[in-house]
Amino acid sequence: MSIYIFLWLLEGALRKWVPETASVLYVARDLIFAASVLILMLGRSSRSGTARWFWPASLSILALAVVQIFLGIVSPTVAALGARSYLAPALFVAAVAVWGRPSTLRVVQRAVLIAVPFELALSMLQAFSPARSWVNAQVGSDEASFVNFGVVRPSGTFSAPAGLLTFVPLALAFTLEKFSARTGKSTVLATVLTAATFLIVALSGARGVVLGVAVVVAAYAACAVAGWGRPKRLPLAPLLTLILVSGVAASVLFSSILSSFAQRFNDASRSENPLARLLNQAVGFVDSPLTLLGTGPGSRSQVGIAAGSAFGWLEIDNDRWVAELGLLGFVLALVRVVAFVWLVVLTVRRIGDGQWLFALISASFLPTLFSGSLTQTPSAQAGAAVTIGLLLLCERYRAPRVRGSVLRPQSAQQHAFSG
Repeated sequence: MSIYIFLWLLEGALRKWVPETASVLYVARDLIFAASVLILMLGRSSRSGTARWFWPASLSILALAVVQIFLGIVSPTVAALGARSYLAPALFVAAVAVWGRPSTLRVVQRAVLIAVPFELALSMLQAFSPARSWVNAQVGSDEASFVNFGVVRPSGTFSAPAGLLTFVPLALAFTLEKFSARTGKSTVLATVLTAATFLIVALSGARGVVLGVAVVVAAYAACAVAGWGRPKRLPLAPLLTLILVSGVAASVLFSSILSSFAQRFNDASRSENPLARLLNQAVGFVDSPLTLLGTGPGSRSQVGIAAGSAFGWLEIDNDRWVAELGLLGFVLALVRVVAFVWLVVLTVRRIGDGQWLFALISASFLPTLFSGSLTQTPSAQAGAAVTIGLLLLCERYRAPRVRGSVLRPQSAQQHAFSG
């Protein structure tokens, strides 16, 4: 699992800046975990978890792909690449379901927290550098393809700026957990990391990152309100102060960058209502043309088009699922909507129960689950898989209620949650 986390955070950097690694790394992570999941699911002990859903879900997509290939709807190469995009996120979740332990959550948290200052430094360098500079190289190109009014949208160590859509809100959830503990020196470090995360938001130039962070902050505020009257509660005023200070610092340090991205946001809002865009991405699939079999997995994706697919690219996940998988894709999109509603309800319940780490991680994922990308790029696939795996672990081991720190263990089994 540590290998998977490493590749999630650094795969894009290796693919961009280390020659001849793009093709190998594109599939290496999932091949490793395919073998691991197979071994674990066939030989798991009685204490291990289960992932019975993985096999029928995977076989359904693979069987559909075989039928589509047999009927000449899609080529084997495109189908293989497309099936990978659907199965890749499920691989890590299945591995966590079988192999995950309380310590897995802390492994991910430490990796993300360590990555925060590096992502900030790299994002600053990318935003202040020309599009054709080495630091702004993209996979398959020597020049950044995401430029707004002369300012590059940073991608950090990910293959594209979309990689930050999952990373930044999740990083904020983890930094806020540390920020809230208020345990001496760690509070100083947590404050610095939280401020660094807010600065990445300012540099990102992505409305999705801003939305994700706003939802996490709202969840934190709800947790703070729910904790009133308890011996120890989440400190809300210090966080609001930190947000204000970070905003002022960003306006001074990144004024030209913020101006460029603000213009982009204004232009985008004038051309399309942001709320209408989110709703269209979430439920617009109900009006999409529906066929029984679809055009084949990967046929509407960028990687599939590069491999020879004759169909046009569809950016929105749900629309692409329906187009590629037909009736099965429509069912998957419906399941996603139901999962979003269920996760919102569960998050509210966990806030009331004092399971605040689950609430923060869930909040970081809600915008992505509602209208973001789960299967579009390797970074998006891995980010979604990691977050879902973390939520599964939080539910399985039920991180205890707050008693003086956000996560004070109540038993030896939960000790790994204490940091």
